[in-house]
Amino acid sequence: MSDLENSPQDQKRTYLCMDCGKGFLRSEHLSRHRLNHRPKQVFSCTKCPKEFVRSDLLQRHAKRHEKGMHYRSTGGVVRAKVKQDITTCEEGETVVLSNSQSLSLTDDLYPSMNESHSLMPDQDELNQTLPVLNDNQGSMLDPSLRYAEFGLEKVNPLFFDNTTDLQDIPTDMEWFFEDVLQNTPSTHESEGISEPVFYPFLRHEDFNADSSSENSPWFAISIDLRKNLAGLSSNILESPWFRPKNLANFYELYFNNYHPHFPVFHRPTMIPSEIPPLLLMAIVTLGSTLSSDASLFSITTQIHEYFRWTVCGSKMFQPPAPLWCLQALLLIQAHGKMFSSRKHHELAHIFHGAIITLMRRGSAYTSAKVAERERATSLERAWHQWIENESSRRTAYFAFVMDAQHSSLFGHTPTLSVSDIRLPLPCPDAHWEAATSERWAELDKKGKEPLYFLPVLRSLLRKQPVPSTCSAYARFILLHGLYSITFHLQAKDSSTLGVGTRRGTVADAATMTVVEDWRDIMDRAIDTWSFSLLSQTSSLCLDAARPLYRMAHITIYTSIIDIHIIAGAPSLLGNLLSPNDKSKASIRVRAWSERPEAKKALHHALLLVQETLFTGHKYRAAEDNISLRPWCLYHATLVIWAFGFVTEAKADPVESIGAEEYLVRMRTAMAGGAVVNSEFKGANRTNGLVMVVRECLESCRWELLKEAYDVLGRLGT
Repeated sequence: MSDLENSPQDQKRTYLCMDCGKGFLRSEHLSRHRLNHRPKQVFSCTKCPKEFVRSDLLQRHAKRHEKGMHYRSTGGVVRAKVKQDITTCEEGETVVLSNSQSLSLTDDLYPSMNESHSLMPDQDELNQTLPVLNDNQGSMLDPSLRYAEFGLEKVNPLFFDNTTDLQDIPTDMEWFFEDVLQNTPSTHESEGISEPVFYPFLRHEDFNADSSSENSPWFAISIDLRKNLAGLSSNILESPWFRPKNLANFYELYFNNYHPHFPVFHRPTMIPSEIPPLLLMAIVTLGSTLSSDASLFSITTQIHEYFRWTVCGSKMFQPPAPLWCLQALLLIQAHGKMFSSRKHHELAHIFHGAIITLMRRGSAYTSAKVAERERATSLERAWHQWIENESSRRTAYFAFVMDAQHSSLFGHTPTLSVSDIRLPLPCPDAHWEAATSERWAELDKKGKEPLYFLPVLRSLLRKQPVPSTCSAYARFILLHGLYSITFHLQAKDSSTLGVGTRRGTVADAATMTVVEDWRDIMDRAIDTWSFSLLSQTSSLCLDAARPLYRMAHITIYTSIIDIHIIAGAPSLLGNLLSPNDKSKASIRVRAWSERPEAKKALHHALLLVQETLFTGHKYRAAEDNISLRPWCLYHATLVIWAFGFVTEAKADPVESIGAEEYLVRMRTAMAGGAVVNSEFKGANRTNGLVMVVRECLESCRWELLKEAYDVLGRLGT
């Protein structure tokens, strides 16, 4: 088959390592690799506990110390912490894992910011660590899948890098800002971002009537799902929720409304009757939250109460968990966090760390279709293996996005850092959505090498726009990479960015001199990312990113938790607040309002409200299929209210003004260069705006938005 012919390079003789089975194109590469298993000499660093198998690696490591860089968790071996069957190497070398996995960590994964680099590992380095394929093997295979074709044990790609200790993340982030510190301020004006296009629910209430017949696959699916949830009460199991027609409708609602945000499933090859029942249940349960039938939503909440424990109690809930189990757990997380009750919201946060830990332990990625695929052509087998590998990466990013998003918007403690993500970004949409192996092979042949997450993220700090080949999902992920960095820098900005620097500033790694406030760097990076909203075809994924883009700016300069406290909102962390907590929060917010950064947050809060409310039609959160847009609107409104409340709290009572007039006045004041609080006359006249936003949140089913509705009612009276 011509599509599977190898390049001349792939047909060269391979040199095999007898210790781990890896193949190399040149004998010198194999010789250098063997030192990882049987070092002739071990070179120790005199300034830290690390050891190296080659002198040049030690010299490279020593140069980092000479530049004043802090101790880092990458490179070398710290024998007290590393098992004997695992060798960790300096960047540019191979990491050999005990289960025959290998990762190539090249300098291009951490490109110098003042040099031009490809945003992917150097191909020559990859060739050193990947086996060579013979004439019958596909050159389009993902590198991590070539081991299976080579006759070795299948290599399961890591979800996240297991070497990073979360406690060390802040002090290990200095590398991320290397060589970006001398950049001049960006002249990009964020107000040029166009207003959003709203996508109402793509409802399927009149789904094909045949789905109710006994010949429909949904009839058998309904029986199977109820069998797997036999512990539910008979009232629920016999309710209309489980009718085949409704299940089919829920399935379509999920793929039309939620899947575009997180395209972790390969829709062209998904057959509902072949999806593991618990995963299918997670899909239809999340889809049911978008149904127009309120009675079905009520049943969904009751099902969710039981369903989480069903998955956690299954025999698959143990390391290594199969991919479908992890996907089901993440969908349950999304449901609990953003579509259900406060109790489920808080439970989801409690379970979040456990799920990430389960993902860190790897995945068997088992599939009931393996036997059939073995009988398929090599092209079909290559395609299905690629789908599973790509899906696993997309699932890892799904978990990362939720982690970064919810730590910033709900104040939850994150479990992941950008340094955990050593993966390629999701492939282009056309590649992922290919419906046949032939079409996939054709696109793969023409496609470019994959872009890696960390280099592209770092390029945003250099004010370099996202590469045009990045899909909407990849851009969405990169925005949340900026969220993650911001959160970690806020948590420990002084210890993160160097000893002896002023709070909130970045130090040049070479000279350890104070250069710039990290908030300015992040602010420019987010503005650079914002071109994604203009350069791509409009999509539900990027539409969901619009309010999150504004919130990314706001979170740099505000403490959402403090603002919630002074507004009298229920605690985002679920804890009881004392009068002392409220008093301290009030002092902090008042101090915040007097700093220039408060005006930056106010600027984006006003724009977020404007871009959501004034779009040519009345906005109703209950009809919005972007679950976090109403929550972002609520946050922005609280920021505006808090600024007015603390800056003019003692001003004489004034008549209320309409939402539109208030926005015009405040935007005019900011455009006129208002700096001190006294120049924002009438900033506390927020009643009209608050009540308009409250009306937009009416009839929402998510309990946190019901609480938001009540809070705004108190603030607007």
